[in-house]
Amino acid sequence: MNALVTLADVLSQPLPKLLTAAGLEIVTTDRFAAEHKFLGAAVERPDGSVFLLLPNGRDEVERDCIVRGLIAALSGLDTSRWPKEIRFSEDDGRDVA
Repeated sequence: MNALVTLADVLSQPLPKLLTAAGLEIVTTDRFAAEHKFLGAAVERPDGSVFLLLPNGRDEVERDCIVRGLIAALSGLDTSRWPKEIRFSEDDGRDVA
């Protein structure tokens, strides 16, 4: 991520402006479309840059909330008071059996 953003930015900036400020892009995929529990992920490329991976088929409001949550988590903002249905976790990228 290019720059850290504030909680005020996450909650109030238009999404395109927030993505630009954070130096992030959204990449969508059909791979997880049928997995309702997968909402999205921040993925680090080999060069260290990060993109947000989102499944196709989410409505605009849901997508907006997911992206803002991912940006907040990436920025190190406290998300502990967010709804309990939204959990942010880290994964080393290896498949788990």
